Amino acid sequence: MNYPCSSCLKPCKTNQKSICCDICHVWCHLKCTCLTNIEFQKLSISDNTYYCMTCINSTFPLQACEDDELHEFFNLSTCATLLYNLPSLSDSSSLSSYKDQNYDVSLFQTVQDSRYYNLTELSDKSSLHKSNNDLLITHFNTNSLNKNFSHVEDVINHFDKPPDIIAITETRLNANSPFFGNMENYNFINTNSTTKAGGVALYIRKSITYNERPDLTLSPNSPQAESLWIEIETTNNSKNIIIGVIYRHPNNLIAPFHKDLQTILSSIHKTGQLTYICGDININLLHHEDNTHINNYLNMIFASQFTPIITRPTRITNSSHTLIDHIYTNDLSNPIISGIILYQVSDHLPVFALIKKTKIIRTGSTRKLIRNENNLTIKFFHQKYNQKLIPMTLKTVTHNIAVIN
Repeated sequence: MNYPCSSCLKPCKTNQKSICCDICHVWCHLKCTCLTNIEFQKLSISDNTYYCMTCINSTFPLQACEDDELHEFFNLSTCATLLYNLPSLSDSSSLSSYKDQNYDVSLFQTVQDSRYYNLTELSDKSSLHKSNNDLLITHFNTNSLNKNFSHVEDVINHFDKPPDIIAITETRLNANSPFFGNMENYNFINTNSTTKAGGVALYIRKSITYNERPDLTLSPNSPQAESLWIEIETTNNSKNIIIGVIYRHPNNLIAPFHKDLQTILSSIHKTGQLTYICGDININLLHHEDNTHINNYLNMIFASQFTPIITRPTRITNSSHTLIDHIYTNDLSNPIISGIILYQVSDHLPVFALIKKTKIIRTGSTRKLIRNENNLTIKFFHQKYNQKLIPMTLKTVTHNIAVIN
């Protein structure tokens, strides 16, 4: 080993303690890092990742900020100009030129533009009121669910009413992983990744009746992508709702994934079921105008009768802003509020969709019964009671006991 140190630029020799960054793959002397000898030894015998300071500052530009500084930055009143000056998919004029015999792209213009929410606003009933008939879906890229589970819980606890579906990408779980992510009142299902990164999971509210849909899983031919699908039961007169979560690993060809997802969306379209798909797709939809593969992919989504409802950047650094965390739906009949949450669980911002007036079945729900005690109902009760009343004697009682015995 004779690589130059990323800090002092001197060679990292074999007899020197050095460590390699898992992002940029550049070596650094131990003495040039902030690691202690004990931390270095733990890293050398574990599967934990190490990031150099250059990559940390690039990937997490706010990591050095104090909590009060972050709160100030993520307050919409102070950073609204910055955030809303970023491009939005709904601003794209080229979408209006897209033509397909089965889809009127002008329907996309009816989608409400996504807005950014700080944690306090998630509990604002005036803007995010959730009734028992509404469906709330959230998505988090966690970059290790075990490591960042507490951050997910923190966001969930800020909602006025808890989400029905919590979709997770980059769980980084495998068959040998311990699991520390149990959440009260939720069922948990997941699909592991065969790689060090990746993996998807769903938390489903226990009051919701669902079935898994393995028939919709992405095929093995889709390079480095995981998915998980369920079907939620609805009232008798409505078709069940499909929910899917997808993680597409970065730096892979879009075309094979495009083809595989197209097959799934086509099969869903034939059933006519309302569907909501979310995940970290690692395809920046804001580049659809200057990238043929992304343009073709977006056109496929439209042609399959689906519409993206997250319209603004979900990963924001000091040098880039990308829309790579998506939610698609074929449901434009119900009002939908979509949003991006200003909280860094990982280097991605969480996203959500609140779908109004769905017909999902919830178990364990109760109706409040109120006794009407006005004079008219009391008189009616006495009349009915006297009609049904049977005179009881000791003889009839002992006879009935004997019959029962």
